Amino acid sequence: MKTCQFFIGIILVPLFLGCTKSNNYQSALPTNIKKTNDSIFGLVRYKERKRTEKAQRKEEINKAFFLLQTARLPDSTRQYLLNSLSLETTDRFPKFFLEINDMAISLAKNQGDSKSLANLYWDRGYYYNKERDSALKYYYKAKQIFQQTKNTKLETRMELRIVNILTDIGAYKLSNQYCFKSIDKLQSKDNSNLLFVFYNQLGINYKNLGQLEISRQFYQKALLLAHNSKRKSTTYNNLASSLLLEGSYKEAHRYLLLALADSHNLKNSNLPFHKYRGNLGLALYHMGKKEEGVSLLKSTIEAMDSISNNGAKDIQATNLIRLANIYTSNKDTTQAIALLKKSIRFSKQAKNHRDHMHGLILLSKLDKTNGNQYFEDYRKTEDSINEANDSTLSHFNRIRYETDQIIAKNEVLTERVLLFILIAILLAVLSLSIYYYLGQKAKNTKLRLEKEQQESSQEIYKLLLAQQYKFEEGKALEKKRISEELHDGVLGRLFGTRLSLGVLNSSNSEDAEKKRQLFIEEIKNIEEDIRNISHDLSNKFEAPEIDFAQFLRKYLETNCEAANIHLTFHNDVNIDWQKIDGHTKINLYRILQEANKNTIKYANAKTFKVAFSKKESYISLVVSDDGHGYDVKQQSKGIGLKNMKSRVKKIGGSLTIQSSAAKGTALTIVISKIPNT
Repeated sequence: MKTCQFFIGIILVPLFLGCTKSNNYQSALPTNIKKTNDSIFGLVRYKERKRTEKAQRKEEINKAFFLLQTARLPDSTRQYLLNSLSLETTDRFPKFFLEINDMAISLAKNQGDSKSLANLYWDRGYYYNKERDSALKYYYKAKQIFQQTKNTKLETRMELRIVNILTDIGAYKLSNQYCFKSIDKLQSKDNSNLLFVFYNQLGINYKNLGQLEISRQFYQKALLLAHNSKRKSTTYNNLASSLLLEGSYKEAHRYLLLALADSHNLKNSNLPFHKYRGNLGLALYHMGKKEEGVSLLKSTIEAMDSISNNGAKDIQATNLIRLANIYTSNKDTTQAIALLKKSIRFSKQAKNHRDHMHGLILLSKLDKTNGNQYFEDYRKTEDSINEANDSTLSHFNRIRYETDQIIAKNEVLTERVLLFILIAILLAVLSLSIYYYLGQKAKNTKLRLEKEQQESSQEIYKLLLAQQYKFEEGKALEKKRISEELHDGVLGRLFGTRLSLGVLNSSNSEDAEKKRQLFIEEIKNIEEDIRNISHDLSNKFEAPEIDFAQFLRKYLETNCEAANIHLTFHNDVNIDWQKIDGHTKINLYRILQEANKNTIKYANAKTFKVAFSKKESYISLVVSDDGHGYDVKQQSKGIGLKNMKSRVKKIGGSLTIQSSAAKGTALTIVISKIPNT
């Protein structure tokens, strides 16, 4: 796993390590959560807590922690408040810290809250800052979480903490590795402040490794990125330190004057200012200005007497050794020994192991009486420091290995989860594809069936027409048969009877004459009636034509009556349906059928109107309703309207649709090239 580093100038490191960590939880408190009676939010509120007296604040924190353990709050709110208390108690109230931090870490783990967990590890590392093993452990854990969550800013801050500790224990090469990785990452962005920090740190590390030329190169790079007086004065002094070790006292003197000039403009800079003065005193002494140099070293030591912190003791220890070396070179061993004893006391208080061991080794050489004891102290101190540093480095490497192993396992699990998700997605896509394919297939089948149904309906209509034709033809044939029977049978027999009766006219009796005449007249009448009937039945047969308009009216009346819709049907008498071909009539029937179905199914209409009219050489059909209507600009997805348009096109007509909300729908079909009737 690649690691990232963050920025901070090496001159700011002691201050950075000595101050409370900056607040990472200053986002606004939730406003939608009801406060408890004891107002946990009020007890934890950040803006007010630093103004409170320490004793009162301690009591408030104790009460807030108790309420957080007992109050009924959402886990996210409880986590936020615990995070805030963990941050505050890190150095102000250390007795509360571990218990609060433990509870917050446990809750963050349960919630899977990586952001909170990383910040809590940061708090933990800061709490253990003086215990380097523990500090490294928690800083590294925080760094790894920030890396996983791609929070480069906070990840590099943790990286800086690690670099500082590695430099402190003398692991300069490992510290350099982290610095170079950070620089590689920072080169691609505008991060001059960050680059300054790491170049400056590399300069310090290479100086401690004795590679002074490389050290100066990195200091020069840092100087190009130093955009304020404090950083410039720090870098000038660092460059001068390397030059002093090389013996380039004049060049060191020049940089130290620049450092002092910039440090005069800084507030709270007594320690850096006096540190630079001590270095300047050493440079002056070796440049031949011995009295001025010694005077400057002494005044620096005296100035530190009024300051009781470890930084002042550190400066005193360094300059006391310098003075002791000067007295030694002047053969004033007694004064040198006195100064060295004072130096090792101050360096021990300041935990300045380098000057402490330097003082001990010098005393072992100068103090003939106690030299062996000082050398033994030096050896023990060196062994102790080396052992502690080796232990810390070994512990850190173990932490890195274990943490990286856990992350590697998590990455494997993540890869498996991603693989599972990928497989699930592929299966889902496959399922959707199959579903879509089957759906399309079903849709196509439905369309095919509808088309077949329409074709079947057309055939049925043709069969209906043919059946009606056959029925009428049968009626005509039956009429003809009856006519023939009447004409050839009954009428023939009656004619024969009339002739027979005519023969009887030879009888001259008056009574017979009267009867005969009556029968003859009666037969004539029957004959005439039969002749008339026969003529009526034997009119020239022509294939009967179905009344198309009446057929449509009956069909529509049946549908509209079932749907409780009033039908208005108008047929222009000037239209001779017998002269219109069956193909046109079938398509007109289907168009009306579709229009009537849509009105019944969708329009919620009360009236359905159909009007046929003839003008010159074309016929127009207007179909309308008083239903909902629809937006004709939108492309219809239904097949009905498409079929209607297709049918109109087949019979050489045109279709116009007018529709609007609450005004119903009107279809106008105009069929041209109709023969005059």
